[in-house]
Amino acid sequence: MKQFRKAASEEVNTGLGTEWQGKNECRDAHNFVNRWGLTWKVPLSYMDYVDNGHPCKYAYISPRNFIEFLIKKAPELLVGGCPNMDVGRSHLESFWKAYKGIHPNHCMFNEEHSQRSMNNTFCLALHGDEGRGLKKGNTTILTMESCIGVDTWHNMSVGKCAATCNDCTGNSPAAKRIRLSRGDSGQVLQHDLAAFQAVNLKQHSFLTKFVLAALPRKETDLINAILGEITRDFIKLFREGIEVSGQLWFVGCIGMKGDLKWFQKVGGLNRSFNNQTGINQKMCHECQAGCSNLPFEDHSHSPCWTASIYSERPYTLRPIVLHVPFESDSGNDDPPHERFFRRDIFHNTKQGTYRNFVASCVILLCKLQYFNEQGASNSRDLLLNRAYSNFNLFCKTTGRTAALRSFSLTFFNSPTWDTYPWVNCKGSDTAHLMAWVHTLVVGFLQDPLKAEHVRILQHMCWAADAGRSVLRISYSHNLWLKKTCAAKHYDAFHNFLTNFNACAFLSLHQFQYTGFGMTSKFHLLAHAKVEIRLLLEDGNIDWVPNVQLFGCEGNEDMVGKLSRLIRRVSSRTASSRALQLYLIKCKVVHRRFLKTQAKRSKLGSGGPGS
Repeated sequence: MKQFRKAASEEVNTGLGTEWQGKNECRDAHNFVNRWGLTWKVPLSYMDYVDNGHPCKYAYISPRNFIEFLIKKAPELLVGGCPNMDVGRSHLESFWKAYKGIHPNHCMFNEEHSQRSMNNTFCLALHGDEGRGLKKGNTTILTMESCIGVDTWHNMSVGKCAATCNDCTGNSPAAKRIRLSRGDSGQVLQHDLAAFQAVNLKQHSFLTKFVLAALPRKETDLINAILGEITRDFIKLFREGIEVSGQLWFVGCIGMKGDLKWFQKVGGLNRSFNNQTGINQKMCHECQAGCSNLPFEDHSHSPCWTASIYSERPYTLRPIVLHVPFESDSGNDDPPHERFFRRDIFHNTKQGTYRNFVASCVILLCKLQYFNEQGASNSRDLLLNRAYSNFNLFCKTTGRTAALRSFSLTFFNSPTWDTYPWVNCKGSDTAHLMAWVHTLVVGFLQDPLKAEHVRILQHMCWAADAGRSVLRISYSHNLWLKKTCAAKHYDAFHNFLTNFNACAFLSLHQFQYTGFGMTSKFHLLAHAKVEIRLLLEDGNIDWVPNVQLFGCEGNEDMVGKLSRLIRRVSSRTASSRALQLYLIKCKVVHRRFLKTQAKRSKLGSGGPGS
């Protein structure tokens, strides 16, 4: 920017502001960007913090300031991309009506307010996670986001309606078991705007995730201090609202997303996944599973731990973030505030149980000699090289692009046959590996080496197919599922868990192989399945939320991008400079988004939103 300014100054001697001093080029560059309106002008707030007796300041963005700016300059990002705020208000009302069916105890429906209503209350969720920071250290990223995806208006334009889904029928086992009618969606649901609402996964992550803090640290005290400031703002936004251009708006929060490590960090949980390896210890923050009479491995249609869900608090002292208005205290002396910590389908599948499944399948197939060659060396390294060659050929044949470049014992975290393996790869590669394992096992079933292999190969095949169906349904559907679609999703969850458990049993007892590890993420998938079943059995609700409502895949992309920004700025001003760079990029991607929306508007097909 300094060179550009110098060249421009030689051509035009006036109009470029004061002379460039050059003493602090970074500061001068940001001043230039602000002067010419090349960034979102969201004011930064600063928090005083004492670190080892030394006072310091950390920058963050107040949720109140960010919401006020978005309402003025980019309101469509809060209401599903709708350029018309009247339609946006209708979407807010439709969302809260659908959400009331799954969480009637939310403060939104139990705390009366003379001016707050469903059509002037934005629905937001929080997210927190850690990334790689300076000098191989850690960084902490806090964001908020709208629960209604910005592709909602596009869905209305092209007529992508959840009520008219033709891929899911009422013939699934769950639909028959719960006796769902084939016409469960009915004509009524087609006129509900909730049928068009999209999950918040598409578009640039800087458009859909609004960064509140980017800290080059991970200390719990510092994170709690920032969360305290954010919590105070959310309380005011929910109870007092914010007035913009004579209109009063409110904000309701429906949970915090994140992985289990993050929840334990900010929640101070007594029951957590860290207790999983203990004997007769509770390991789930949602239920009492883990003790001898409530095994967490139970994945049946009605697990033994179902009755203990939210029956006992997993913390001694209520965490700061759980003071955000969420669970109503009316009529309950001990409300389950821990429900605020939401399950993430991404960490539980692609970054969880699926990685255990893929690694166990590959190592077991190597042990069963399916990659052996007669007359050649068959060491484990060579077997894995042959497996990778097969996977690489599969990717080239199907047009896939994988980030991983080889298979090794380190990649599978399996130094010996007696260790539970898991693949250390990206989520996208996990999906490719699942598809490859399914195709591979189908081929082996056509000509098994031994008859005793058929049973476990069948369970591998069924588990891989069901696991892929879980992802396929969640990614292809909108934010809300009609009950026939939810029933099909339930069957996919149940089939994957059942066959994964069968693989674990057979590999241990038939082939003396310790694979298919039962982890806390297996248990959380069972929680997701149970939640869907309970909603299917409730005759008073029409919509079941897509598990991607609290998916963190887009948030992981945001964490990676902000972490890279922090690694490229001065460590002394990292918290402020990273936010400033983020706001500059937001200006660019928002301008592109508006151009795209304008083109879509001209090419609209005459749907409800055109």
